[in-house]
Amino acid sequence: MSLTAIVFCSSATWLAFTYAGYPLLLAAASKLRPRPWRRADIRPSVSLIVAAWNEETVIRDKIENALALDYPADRLEIIIASDGSDDRTVAFAREYEKRGVQVLDLPRAGKTATLNRAVARARGEILVFSDANVMIEPGAMKRLVSHFADPAIGGVTGDVRLEPAGFTLGEPQGHYYRYERFIQWAESLLGSTIGADGGMYAIRKACFREVPGEIINDDFVISMNVVKQGFRLVYDPGAVAHEESPADARLEFGRKTRVEQGNFQAFLAGEGVPGPDQPWALFAYFSHKVSRWVAFVPLGLALGSSMALAPVSGVHALAFGTQTLFYGLALAGWRIEGKGGAALSLPFYFVLENFAAARGLLRALTGNRDWGSTRQRKTA
Repeated sequence: MSLTAIVFCSSATWLAFTYAGYPLLLAAASKLRPRPWRRADIRPSVSLIVAAWNEETVIRDKIENALALDYPADRLEIIIASDGSDDRTVAFAREYEKRGVQVLDLPRAGKTATLNRAVARARGEILVFSDANVMIEPGAMKRLVSHFADPAIGGVTGDVRLEPAGFTLGEPQGHYYRYERFIQWAESLLGSTIGADGGMYAIRKACFREVPGEIINDDFVISMNVVKQGFRLVYDPGAVAHEESPADARLEFGRKTRVEQGNFQAFLAGEGVPGPDQPWALFAYFSHKVSRWVAFVPLGLALGSSMALAPVSGVHALAFGTQTLFYGLALAGWRIEGKGGAALSLPFYFVLENFAAARGLLRALTGNRDWGSTRQRKTA
């Protein structure tokens, strides 16, 4: 077998395992050896922490949403931590101080540093982190904390659903999220899912470890530090919140680029990476996350190697033709922003994610400074 053929086979195997093999392995293993955990109707003290930077358009709605949660008011502490906002975020939030809301008017230092300072002020046994533009369903708080009845549980991530007000791929995007949520649920049954959804997640305060201020993806590192301490991080599909989708594909690409930059930044710094003493968590980390973050490499190699072999091999000619068709559909989907049904929108979104990953890696390697945002939910 020629070197070019080996490159093609290796790339195809990598991609097949990343997108199909690992989910199938999870499906089988979670059926054969599940590790259920205990839930109970408990009421620990909770600190809901919202880091906000220039969120005047949504901060009142967010606080009203928090105050309406179905959870005892005397057990719920609401902290709005402004990361140097220069709009009316702080003024609007202070309208609610008489109702018990704490407002921290902090200097601009980035979201991660702001969260570190807010946690230092929090008194709750359980910390719930949520973005300013994410609206939590009334019963979600009880769902999140119910898992902490099991002492093995250190963190819980919820189901934050995109509202199709802006850029959306409709039902195809829904399929993608269901695929991702299945992976999270199966990983939970086997031990821990890999990373929390930053829009809404909860951890034991005792499990919180201060994160370096330059870290972009605070949610991923904070939640993975729970796993690194030997606790379980699980997904609850019944703890639901809602977030508006980005306004257009350009903003979605920018958001995904920033998320991928944060992923590579944390990985290269060793933040949130399980150690060799946690073989399953380490395997899941690489299989679920790292292999997908760098998928643009085998994708490019598979395309190039199949093109080189196409003139002399019918199999590789077919592979090259299939890839060419796929990327042609993605290009057509880009031209109409994925509004042409699944045949166009899914290839478009797939390619968008991988281009964002490549750009994110470049930004991470060049040390591009990013202060942090209050809106950085990730699914990659």
